[in-house]
Amino acid sequence: GFMSYLSLTFVAFVALVIILYYGLPKKLRSGVLLVTSLFFYACFDWRYLIFLVFTALTTFLGALLTKKCKSKKLLVGSVIAFNVAVWFAIKELPWLLSTSSRAFNLLGVQWKVPTLSFIVPVGLSYFTLQAIAYLVDVAKEKYQGERNFFKYLLFLSWFPAVIQGPISRYNQLMPELLNDKKCSFETTRSNLILILFGLTKKMVIADRIGIFVNSVFDGASELQGFILYLGAVAYAIQLYTDFSGCVDICRGVSGLFGVNLVHNFNRPYLSSSIKEFWGRWHMSLSSWL
Repeated sequence: GFMSYLSLTFVAFVALVIILYYGLPKKLRSGVLLVTSLFFYACFDWRYLIFLVFTALTTFLGALLTKKCKSKKLLVGSVIAFNVAVWFAIKELPWLLSTSSRAFNLLGVQWKVPTLSFIVPVGLSYFTLQAIAYLVDVAKEKYQGERNFFKYLLFLSWFPAVIQGPISRYNQLMPELLNDKKCSFETTRSNLILILFGLTKKMVIADRIGIFVNSVFDGASELQGFILYLGAVAYAIQLYTDFSGCVDICRGVSGLFGVNLVHNFNRPYLSSSIKEFWGRWHMSLSSWL
């Protein structure tokens, strides 16, 4: 898309937001971040905002009600179940119905699958998981719930992380979003290097290896064992460099505003066991679980 993290439009957008953020008074900064984050998300499809605001509103109200509700577990469980049901319906129901239809047809039972076409918002998994973690943490009284809905909406919609992650906890990300850090040369330099490193992993390594991986997978039935093995290894490298490269870009862009996102990878392919691997791969998801 034209607002992809790898597009020139995104570069221009980030530059404009930086000028606004550091050029306006400090009291307006959080408002700038919220408006620009919502604008960024709406650029993919304005209807995506409906799902984002819905998730934010239900979990925000759910967290506030946990202090007054006698049956806290029932309330939290209901809000989570409602959001997960919407998530499942949007992402999985059309596929599930299509698969079921093919299975029935193989058994000789004719079943015409109903035509369902849902909008699937980008980043739905990330902001849904973030919202669920917030609700559970507030219910467990790990920290006080946010009373300002717009601050909470900023937490879920922060534009460098809303599409690609990492999945941040409220008590980690919110103080970063509301800080008044000044832009220093050293901070800017380190974050630009991180962005460049991410671009290299994504565009130079992952995308180039992807050409070989696609050719191996497309012609798997005609290729010999060693090439197939090489293709599998190349795919593992492509998967890691693509995902971690994009997250590096997100973390670098966020860092330009003095907002530090959590680390998501810690050299997972150097792990000595499967257990260690999952502790070093997609660490924000492991923490969420």
